[in-house]
Amino acid sequence: MNGSILARSTSAPRWRLADLATVRQAEVLPDDPPVTAEQVALRWRHPLSFREVAAWLWWDEGFRLLLGAAEASVEPEGENRHLAQVDVVVRPEARRSGL
Repeated sequence: MNGSILARSTSAPRWRLADLATVRQAEVLPDDPPVTAEQVALRWRHPLSFREVAAWLWWDEGFRLLLGAAEASVEPEGENRHLAQVDVVVRPEARRSGL
């Protein structure tokens, strides 16, 4: 398994990110419609302006399947600058494998 730290400008295949987001949404919000590649692309290209964000992606050995993703964000200004928000999603079949 390969992990990559990505800048927001990285052009990761949007459909792979959308596929992973749909896997997560099916678990967390099963009644909601699937996430579209366009929604993922918009969020990826235009994060909230008041946050600093770092993202990591984990791929299978051939970089064909996105196994997991993590995102950490902070608000460097204002009352909540001491807080960080971390979001992690891993495909069910890749869990407990040492990602």
